[in-house]
Amino acid sequence: TYQIKRSYVRKDIAYVYLDHGPTSVHMCYRKGAFDHVDTIMANGPFQVAEHRATEKLYGLKAKKMVESGYPMLDTLLAEPAAERASGGRRIMIAPSYQKDCIPDSCLHELVDAVTAANPGCTVVFRPHPQYVRRFPAKMQAIVERYEGRQDVVMETDFSKPSTMDQSDVLITDWSGIAYEYAFRTKRPVVFVDTPMKVINPDWERLGIVPTDISFRNEVGVSVPLADIPAAGRAVADMLAHPDRFAARIENLLR
Repeated sequence: TYQIKRSYVRKDIAYVYLDHGPTSVHMCYRKGAFDHVDTIMANGPFQVAEHRATEKLYGLKAKKMVESGYPMLDTLLAEPAAERASGGRRIMIAPSYQKDCIPDSCLHELVDAVTAANPGCTVVFRPHPQYVRRFPAKMQAIVERYEGRQDVVMETDFSKPSTMDQSDVLITDWSGIAYEYAFRTKRPVVFVDTPMKVINPDWERLGIVPTDISFRNEVGVSVPLADIPAAGRAVADMLAHPDRFAARIENLLR
């Protein structure tokens, strides 16, 4: 129905979908995105429930469901952890790229709040690859703003998880990196409540709360966009109690 269509020539081809993210499928994908797929490689039982509810709601033919897990997470968990960086605490800001994301709504206030509440820490800004690709002028302006700041580092190498391993706390908005970070490191996340990433406006019809929402307060805490200083305080609290969320994250991972 969109970019990739079933063959008009061959009717004996099976179409299999493998998800690129670890969370729910009914809020952040277009309505009808999976209607013409034969088999879904589901990241977990929550995705199976979401697809089955969608089929029931719209009278769709049942798909084959294979609970494959999330391969990228398997890779992240299998790779040895990088050594922690010396020289103080590191706070990584790794946002999404949708409208009103952290870089477009509160990045500079957030950096100021974190560094003010946590003297001596280093802020690592890791933009979403799509933000770098789509908004090069904005990205260049961010780089130029922090040139010369010893306590702010730009990270644009997305190929290795070493930045995650070396970070004591992650700050994000609605990016799935929150769960890759939390599950790999067992360390907490601060979520800034920017406007939700909603691509399917009918998601509530399923009656299922997306894991994009329900997971947030399991792996960390949320702060309102109107109170960015709260993010700095939340980071300070997490640094003071680094293992507070470890058991909850481990339980969610199971």
